[in-house]
Order: sequence, then structure tokens, then C-alpha cells
Amino acid sequence: MPAADGRSRVVVHSKLTVVSSRPVVPGKTHTFTALDHAMGLHSLHVVFYYKELLFGSIDLDPLRVSLSETLSLYPQVTGRVDKNPDGNWEVKCNDAGVRVLIARVGTTLDEWLRSGDRSEERLLTMWDDMPDDHRL
Repeated sequence: MPAADGRSRVVVHSKLTVVSSRPVVPGKTHTFTALDHAMGLHSLHVVFYYKELLFGSIDLDPLRVSLSETLSLYPQVTGRVDKNPDGNWEVKCNDAGVRVLIARVGTTLDEWLRSGDRSEERLLTMWDDMPDDHRL
């Protein structure tokens, strides 16, 4: 539920890109499994909520370093989905990284968890609707 004056309670301070700590091998691909295909209409957005400013400032270097190391183990997370020459879906691994937002919400964490709705929570994620035809 937005603030009483109709404005959003979400204020995005910055957008960061976290990249893998090790470069991806050029040409590396990840072919979709049957489970990958079954999950094709679903996506995952992760939001970390902190009750207090844990790092002394808005600098999230410890989190960025950990995420960077994790991405080096799972290069398909940062890749781009495309069809291979056989017409099957695959991920072309690259070093694009993942986007991270730093935002504040104008309420307490407890109140947010009780009252935050889907449209407000979506403001806390990097979300771009993609066309059904990926080649557009």
C-alpha cells in the first residue's frame, strides 16, 4: 500500500552491477534441461531486507564480494537466453553480471512485511518485460 499521499514508499538510491570474480570461458553455453524448460514461465527475484544499516554506510562491498564469488561458480546466471542451431534453448554465458538495487523503504521492516504489496515490491527488483519473440 503506497504512502497516504499516494507516493511510493520505495526510494531507489543506486543501481549496481556485480560481475563474476573470474571471467567466463569464451563460447561457454549451458543447454536447458527439462526442468529449465518447465520453469520457463517463472522467474526468481531475490530481495534482501535489512532491519538496520549493517555495513555502517550504504556501501555493500562485503555482499558484492560474496555475490561475485558465487557468480563465478554459476556463470549461466549472468548469461543471455538464446536458441542454439538445433532450435533448443540455451544460455550463452558472459560476464555481464547481475543488477543490484540499493533502496530504502519509508516504513519499518515489520510494517513493510505486513503491508507491502506486489507492485511496491516489484520496485525493489530489476525488472524488464521481454517480448515473447526474443529476436525482436
